[in-house]
Amino acid sequence: MWYLEKYDPLLAGSIDGTDTLAHDHGIVRALNSYYSIKKPVISSLTSNALSTLFIGRLNEKTNENDLKNIFSKYGKIKSVRVVFDIVTGISRGYGFVEFETEKDCKKAYKNGDNIQIDGKKILIDYERARVMKDWIPRRLGGGFGGKKESGQLRFGSIDRPFKEPLNIAENQKMPDIAKNQKYNDCWRDYLNKNQKYLKSDNCGCSKERRHSKEKSHRQNRDHNGERSHIRDRNHGREKSIRRDSHSRERSSRRDNHSRERSSRRDNHSRERSRKRGNHSRERSSRRDNHSRERSSRRDSYSRQSSKKKR
Repeated sequence: MWYLEKYDPLLAGSIDGTDTLAHDHGIVRALNSYYSIKKPVISSLTSNALSTLFIGRLNEKTNENDLKNIFSKYGKIKSVRVVFDIVTGISRGYGFVEFETEKDCKKAYKNGDNIQIDGKKILIDYERARVMKDWIPRRLGGGFGGKKESGQLRFGSIDRPFKEPLNIAENQKMPDIAKNQKYNDCWRDYLNKNQKYLKSDNCGCSKERRHSKEKSHRQNRDHNGERSHIRDRNHGREKSIRRDSHSRERSSRRDNHSRERSSRRDNHSRERSRKRGNHSRERSSRRDNHSRERSSRRDSYSRQSSKKKR
């Protein structure tokens, strides 16, 4: 068995990670979906995603106090949250438990899976929405787990790891599996080595994939004709703002360049005048010395000649 290091809907939809074509509509939807956590949602989530566990398959009667009492044996708990339906007020069957330290979170992840709470065997996993790269949630066709009856199982996590491939068909290929991916759910270790995408945004999507999906989303919305005139007006404003900023930058660069050239020219002229003055002073001093030497020689010659006449 092996596990995913970064999310790939095509691999997650295959029991052994060898599929090259999507076999259900959910995978197609996940491949064409763009997912990012909005700011109002981020404010309601836990403060540290790396020390947060996802608790799934909960009983409708299970509340936050029950989760806190059960998971407090693994370490100090910072916050507990069970997600409820906005309309009915019934539990949606999952929640989040945030620990004070990441060490306690890993301990609960290793030892707390498949325990029973209120007669139901729960599922424990790390929070992946803000952490795992290129993550796509279940409602968009991604995620992990699922039911056999739906025909949309997702593999690559602690719930359903990949199995060793038996036969490779024409529409399949053997994935490149690193040694550290085998028999170890080590995607968090992979995350610690590659945390650049965590600094860029709160979701795990790479910038290239996010921009491409944003572009496809805009094209689809243009095709439907929704709010096209507003977009055109905003686009015109953005173009004018960019043009003005570009012209200001060009003018500032031109002014800086002219100031630098004038300062260099002044420095050069001052240096030339200083050198010219030094040269003239040296010439005058040499001329004076030469004239003094000539006059002294003339005086000495005249004295010698006067002595001989006497």
